[in-house]
Amino acid sequence: MNQGYCQVCAQYWLLAQGIPCPKHELPLESPPQVLGPDSEHSSTWVTVKTYSHPFEAEASRLRLEAEGIPTFLDGSRMGTNTLYHVATGGIKLQVPTLLVDDARVLLAQSWSMPPVDDLDDAWEDLGAAPGDIFTYVAFRIAVVPILLGLVLIAIFGYIATSR
Repeated sequence: MNQGYCQVCAQYWLLAQGIPCPKHELPLESPPQVLGPDSEHSSTWVTVKTYSHPFEAEASRLRLEAEGIPTFLDGSRMGTNTLYHVATGGIKLQVPTLLVDDARVLLAQSWSMPPVDDLDDAWEDLGAAPGDIFTYVAFRIAVVPILLGLVLIAIFGYIATSR
């Protein structure tokens, strides 16, 4: 039977390859290679990295899964008891043998923000220039009524309590 596979749906359609997916209008592709029980590398998993904390391992696992690499965390079933993880050698992130090189390349990449050098200059650009007439006027419009209101409240409070 000729079936096409949609990468977005992640499912097979009873349509030929190359015909657009009914949901996404993308051409159907050949089915992805699945490591079945007959494959010589199907049951061979290799540890690509070891972690001492479950959250670190989970972040790397999610990164590899997002790229389509199946993963297995060996030793993660003990929860967050870090003493147990240290005693057993940590949490091992494992991938199939065929995908070890791809997984190591992805894990070696850095996904941090680039450093920002001049944050002080950025803050200076946000404020008005010293002596700016608009700053002076805005200060008078905002602060004077507030102070006047506080003075009036104090006066009326004094009059009300003195009667």
